[in-house]
Amino acid sequence: MTLEMSLQQNEMIILGADKQLVDEMLSNKDYAKLSEYLYVVWSLSNSDYWFRHHLETKNSELKSVESAKEAKRYYRSNSVAFFMALAPLKVKINHIGEIVAIGNQ
Repeated sequence: MTLEMSLQQNEMIILGADKQLVDEMLSNKDYAKLSEYLYVVWSLSNSDYWFRHHLETKNSELKSVESAKEAKRYYRSNSVAFFMALAPLKVKINHIGEIVAIGNQ
């Protein structure tokens, strides 16, 4: 068995964009487009993973907003298969908000 990825609360992750698209957005410095795919690991439990969009500020109310899920303001995954279908890529961001590492560290 091989560890594919580790996750901790408050780590940054790109969901819904494959590595090639991410590399293209970075090389074109299209940070506004990249922002659409950037999420924070919000909550983790045994088989329940929550990710909220990195610009989302109303954490406590987000789960009760009806249109939030459809608007991709957050993702909830209760299976590893669904999570992996989102093509997750962990990213590290420095103190001034620049992406400094991409990959499943």
